[in-house]
Amino acid sequence: MASSIRNIGDAAAAADLLRAELAAGNDALDGAVRGFLALALIDLGREREAAALALAALAPCLPRYGRSLAKYAAAIGATRP
Repeated sequence: MASSIRNIGDAAAAADLLRAELAAGNDALDGAVRGFLALALIDLGREREAAALALAALAPCLPRYGRSLAKYAAAIGATRP
């Protein structure tokens, strides 16, 4: 539903729904939720935050470089342009 809301032009509402879903607890869809939240953040002009979120979601899928990628994602999210 959040993706559809974003597609009709309300990225802020979509981001709110996706954040609420993440706050509800961990499950197998967390990576997908973070991916769609990253898209909503891009639409809101928050590209650095979106990149950090997407990279952090990807990190667990990379057995060899996941830890490094997670640290880079945290650094991107902590800095302001």
